[in-house]
Amino acid sequence: MTAQAGGARGPGASGAAGADAQVLKALDSLGAQAFVPWKPFRHPELGEVEIGGFVPYATTNPPAARLPELGEKHGRFLVELAGMLPRVRIAEAKVTANGGGVFTVEVEVENAGFLPTSLQHGVTSGSVAPVQVQIQVDASDILTGSDKTVTVPKLDGSGARQRWTWVIRGRQGAQVEIRLRAQKGGTETATVTLR
Repeated sequence: MTAQAGGARGPGASGAAGADAQVLKALDSLGAQAFVPWKPFRHPELGEVEIGGFVPYATTNPPAARLPELGEKHGRFLVELAGMLPRVRIAEAKVTANGGGVFTVEVEVENAGFLPTSLQHGVTSGSVAPVQVQIQVDASDILTGSDKTVTVPKLDGSGARQRWTWVIRGRQGAQVEIRLRAQKGGTETATVTLR
């Protein structure tokens, strides 16, 4: 509704194709009543003023008739986006017996989601905790290899993997749990048998 009352100005009245004129043109094409023509008004304190312009919220809320269509599109987008979030998993956990009660435990962790477990800003600011892998044995039973708890600032997406190895002292047939935690990518555990 770009009609002007009493020669008062409206968006783009000077002929310049400003941002307001473009927004109004788009809203007009949708049939939205987004603009009230400017008109003179006598304010008790301010004197002569003009009132009019964009209807409140017309430039931030879509026309009501478009809500069902937009809701469906946004819903599909959110479902697709949720499918891209990081999903960590223990891709492989294996044990090799070295003899004499010594075993090598290897774990490979994967981010099966499309997105990384943290964006670089989250790593830099420390607002996202690093991915953490922990082997559930006493620290004194770890002879060499990785620490009991290991971390990586982020694990890239699309199947990126990271591997850790521990050489531990243990009892034949005992079960050892490995825990995986990613603040934005979930948790998982795996249990291996020492043999």
